[in-house]
Amino acid sequence: MSFRSPVDVPSPFDDGLPLAKERAGFLDFLTFSRGYSDNTVRAYALDVSSYVAWARDAGVDVISATRRDVRRYLANLAEQALATTTVNRRLSAIRGFYSWMRREGIVRENPADVVSGPKNSRMLPDVVPGQEMDRLLSLPDPSTPVGLRDRAMLLLFDASGCRVSELSGVDVGDVDLESGEVRLFGKGGKTRIVPLYRASVQAVSRYLELARPALAARRREGEDDRRDGSALLLTVHGRRMTAGDIRERFEGLCRSAGLPAGVTPHTMRHTFATELLEGGADLRSVQEMLGHASLSTTQIYTHMTPERLRQVARQAHPRG
Repeated sequence: MSFRSPVDVPSPFDDGLPLAKERAGFLDFLTFSRGYSDNTVRAYALDVSSYVAWARDAGVDVISATRRDVRRYLANLAEQALATTTVNRRLSAIRGFYSWMRREGIVRENPADVVSGPKNSRMLPDVVPGQEMDRLLSLPDPSTPVGLRDRAMLLLFDASGCRVSELSGVDVGDVDLESGEVRLFGKGGKTRIVPLYRASVQAVSRYLELARPALAARRREGEDDRRDGSALLLTVHGRRMTAGDIRERFEGLCRSAGLPAGVTPHTMRHTFATELLEGGADLRSVQEMLGHASLSTTQIYTHMTPERLRQVARQAHPRG
């Protein structure tokens, strides 16, 4: 099977590790059959390559590896003091790799199928407090094209709870200003429509009218009009803002606003979900807006404040 590398996904042919053809085929499967995003495929590529590199150094044949070998690999990861989430993600990746190789007839069994990873600690997600959020949202300078773009970017994060990769992929046509909605393309190629509040719609409208044309005019002739011409968020050079561009700009704005280190675009997603639930939204609705495949993923955001819990108890309990 030929490997058609997704954007920015490193080809396994370049790392000198064994099973280059098999790893390439697996990434093809994830990209074209499962519809996984570039970021997800990149993560799978790195995780599977990590396992293959360990197996080579440990003298383990990946094709004939046993459950004991997979457990040895997990023990090696534990010795490196990696986070539990990282260990479980790598186990999931090699489990998927073996599952694909079994379907292709490359291996007879999946040695990772019944191996359990370490239990994840249910750490509560960080959120941006109200005053800090206000400070961040008011930071961009509305008198400049970049300031208008940054405000639109921040308010889209705040209003939709989108992932940074989803925001990078938003085109002008994906925002319906009249109905106040944005179309997001999430994991697994799934599409969802998320409503936007009025201030975010106004910010995007002003950006489209006053700033985006100026940024688009800076794009050099002959650059990829198909990729960049329809993009909502543009760099100062008129190109589509990649996930990396958005993340870098967001973190720079956070530093300028004096927010604590560690606030990321994903913190905005956590804040969005937490605020909706604390405001009375039901879990299913929040699940739909976040694009979670499983309700259990959304349930981590139910860490409501004691006052909110008291209010719910008073309102819902028959003798409250």
